[in-house]
Amino acid sequence: MAVKKHLSRYTTVAWKDYAVRRQKRWPYIYERQYKSGKVSHVVDLGVIHGKRVRRTFPTRSKADKFARRIGRLREKHGVAPLTLTSDAWAAAKRLHDLLVTCGLSLHDAYRHYIEEIIPFLRTPPVAEIADELLAEVEASGARPDTVRTLRTFLGEFKRKFGQRKITDIRKQELVEFCLRLDTKPKTRRNRRAMASQLYSFAIENDWALKNMASRLPIPHLEDKEPEILTVEQVRRLLIAAEKCGVLGYVVLAVFAGIRPQELQRLDWSNVHVHDRVVVIQGSASKIHRRREVAILDTLLAWLARCRKESGPIAEGADFMDRLRQARTASGIHEWPNDVLRHTYATNHAAAFKNPGETARQMGHIGGLGILNKHYVAFVPEKEAMRFWALLPDVVLGLNTREIE
Repeated sequence: MAVKKHLSRYTTVAWKDYAVRRQKRWPYIYERQYKSGKVSHVVDLGVIHGKRVRRTFPTRSKADKFARRIGRLREKHGVAPLTLTSDAWAAAKRLHDLLVTCGLSLHDAYRHYIEEIIPFLRTPPVAEIADELLAEVEASGARPDTVRTLRTFLGEFKRKFGQRKITDIRKQELVEFCLRLDTKPKTRRNRRAMASQLYSFAIENDWALKNMASRLPIPHLEDKEPEILTVEQVRRLLIAAEKCGVLGYVVLAVFAGIRPQELQRLDWSNVHVHDRVVVIQGSASKIHRRREVAILDTLLAWLARCRKESGPIAEGADFMDRLRQARTASGIHEWPNDVLRHTYATNHAAAFKNPGETARQMGHIGGLGILNKHYVAFVPEKEAMRFWALLPDVVLGLNTREIE
């Protein structure tokens, strides 16, 4: 105020001259006297980003020290840092000291927040991401069993992490959730895969930067020989299947290797006995690829007893109950997953000595490695020939002793 009063009589030229001289002495320091008689020393940094910036100090020496430091800072970094308050400078110093002990710098912290924190501040909670993923999977026409499995997993995931951001979930939390020790290795692998699917969906929508689930260790599956039914067990199952009204399903599974899920979507109109082929459309196939499965002599003979012109192969609301009854009546107590498909693959490969053709008939896209590792067990060629000799007149007309 005193300066303005003193210059009020100056001409415009004089005022500009004063401003130039003041700019050369940047930052400008002047005294300010209060009514109480107290005097302070003001460091005037001028107008920065449209706002006048001043700092007040109780002594001239402190004001001079600040002015020198601020001058060196402007020479090195420009005027941008000059708008920081003393509290901000103090906080930056504390952060710097902390980062140095960890071998990091302020630039590292800046880059971390710019790349991994700030872009995801508006990321929706996990529950919303999970719901959107499930809706997208359902809309894509995924299989009901696929949707059902994913819905169960996501429901559990939401109960655990629902209101949190997906970027805030730590790796150890995912390990404890996906790789629970009270579950089988295959279950742990499936849970890891579904968690990875959720993270990939979040990345596609710019809600996450990294797929944390893909960094989890992959559970090791025990490399054991596939389990199959013996010739005698197949014989008993065929007899029980006819009595329970599920013969068509069983013979297509055990003598053609068609997947259970595919059989439940297959219609009798897809079974072409005259062309000796079963056409599995992409809409029914597990891998969404059309394929044709050859009807061999054994299967052809059984289809003559049970084939219909049209209608679902797995017919009736009580079909699964009847299938379980057939298994019980046959005396087969252990029923491994896909056991009929494994039985077909094993006996087809052993009898016809063409594993490539076996893989093609089964619709494998993973090559012979998948076939040999997961589907084919060892049986002697003689035993495989007995399997393909299970014709209706043999099974239904002779007893076990005569077959053997």
